[in-house]
Amino acid sequence: MDIGGLGTWGPQKGRELEEIKEHKVEGGVETSAPEVLGKLDRNVISSVVMRYIGGIRACYEQKLKINPQLSGKISVRFTIGADGRVVSREILRSTLNDPDVENCILRRIRYWRFPPPEEGEVVVTYPFVLTAVSE
Repeated sequence: MDIGGLGTWGPQKGRELEEIKEHKVEGGVETSAPEVLGKLDRNVISSVVMRYIGGIRACYEQKLKINPQLSGKISVRFTIGADGRVVSREILRSTLNDPDVENCILRRIRYWRFPPPEEGEVVVTYPFVLTAVSE
């Protein structure tokens, strides 16, 4: 009995289902000093980002389970509005080359909250280095 293409699916088309495995790896997320244009202390921005870093890690680890070699650096630029909410965000550069992870990170950043800047908006460029840590 022929079952056609039942053994294949989605972007893995052509691979047998039993070949697709989730790997047990953890994702490491490192940052370095952000570039800040505006009147909000860099240390305050960094402490807020560290509070939300688990969301960045979750985006990365979701794909890392399928592709344990996935790693790279993503530079994100976001604008903090006068009320402390993120009003825009974009990926400036990425060596990760994984749109799913990149879009997940952008969705998370949308909900970050910062103290209101002293005046106007603040533009932040923040680098994230994503690496696999084997268990």
